[in-house]
Amino acid sequence: MKILETRGLSVGHGATTVARDLDLEVAAGEIVGIFGPNGAGKTTALLTLAGCLPAHGGTVTALGSSVGRSTDARALARRGVRLVPEDRGLFRQLTVRENLILGLPGRRAGKSALDETLDALPKLRALLPRRAGLLSGGEQQQLALARALLGRPKLLLVDEMSQGLAPTIAMGLLRMLKDQAAEHGTSVLLVEQHVPMALDVVDRAYVFGHGRIMFSGTASELAGSPDLLAAVYLGADSKAARGPAGGSSLNPNE
Repeated sequence: MKILETRGLSVGHGATTVARDLDLEVAAGEIVGIFGPNGAGKTTALLTLAGCLPAHGGTVTALGSSVGRSTDARALARRGVRLVPEDRGLFRQLTVRENLILGLPGRRAGKSALDETLDALPKLRALLPRRAGLLSGGEQQQLALARALLGRPKLLLVDEMSQGLAPTIAMGLLRMLKDQAAEHGTSVLLVEQHVPMALDVVDRAYVFGHGRIMFSGTASELAGSPDLLAAVYLGADSKAARGPAGGSSLNPNE
């Protein structure tokens, strides 16, 4: 079952389109990564899918319903789409507990949902009375993920989760997401710069470059293409854009 599907999606800021012709799919319980060099449009695409930015063109279907230009983030959240933004989006002056309560559906303090989430991220229990602004970077990221998971989302959109975190902490959080996908059928679409780390948990991957999708395939196909992996950091060229056997790719020069 497709949780998310886009066809010919174009995204950008204001009048400027930064990526176009994006055909993306995420199935139920699947973890999909979006990779690419800085400025490739990865975060812009994620914010568009979350309803934070209007699409410049194309179609988006989320959870079986069409997403129009007037569909905002709150409407998508009610459908079961949750975003963990790059800046984590926390209320720094509020406590950890208060931030979590804001993530509950209808803002009801559902004890079972809260306990279930804290079981997945147990280090947060001891931090419940602490202000979010006093947490470390790793603790803030755990809180941001916990707040999103409290809504029991069907689709979780995660932007640059590992940024500023020690590799061991980032890997632990990625594995937690994989557990959520396996246990609860949560679908995850994540933008991540640390590609080798993310390839340990994603099922499939897209690589953005030159304003388009340069590669679409499985994690193992991407891991087997050193040229394409180099392009993620250095910018896609025609050699890298050919991609590995088995995955589909687009050469912008053709």
